[in-house]
Amino acid sequence: MRELPRPQPATHVLQHGAALVVVPDLQLGVELCNRFAPEHLEVMVRRPQSILRRIRAAGAVFIGRWTPEPVGDYAAGPSHVLPTGGTAAMFSGLTARDFQRRMSVIRYTRRDLEKADAVVQAFAEMEGLEGHGRASAMRLDGRGGKAR
Repeated sequence: MRELPRPQPATHVLQHGAALVVVPDLQLGVELCNRFAPEHLEVMVRRPQSILRRIRAAGAVFIGRWTPEPVGDYAAGPSHVLPTGGTAAMFSGLTARDFQRRMSVIRYTRRDLEKADAVVQAFAEMEGLEGHGRASAMRLDGRGGKAR
């Protein structure tokens, strides 16, 4: 720290936002990583692929001793805007795709709707949305109108 021109930011992070966790085995380490969902995860083991396959929640994973976290921020290409505070369990790093609009298109046949109707009815009832259930049922019993 003494070698840094501005030690205060690093000191603050080490005191308030960093953790070094020692575990008895790699399986527990993987479980903890998935639970904590770190913004940055450095994996330095002999066979990193076996660990990487089991990691489900991290903003970015850095493999091996030659891949320090700043490489991801400045040189390797992934976003520097990563989920913090454990939110990697639910979100990914920011990419250009986050600024694109997506649209779902669903097309069922009568037979498809017949197969799905029981599920639609069950969810509509659980959610208290009777109209949703009726929208499906009316089509199947002939009251749903004709396509133009």
